[in-house]
Amino acid sequence: VTIAQQWQAGSNFWARPAIRVFASSYSGDKAVDNNDLMFGAQVEAWW
Repeated sequence: VTIAQQWQAGSNFWARPAIRVFASSYSGDKAVDNNDLMFGAQVEAWW
């Protein structure tokens, strides 16, 4: 499961720069119980 939020310089779809932050939860094999939580950020710009 991943949740994310994006902020950008304008209101239209192609407005840049944009910054996104996210949090993801990963569940592995039930026998091994590999659960991970990942946080991150992404920046996108055009020139």
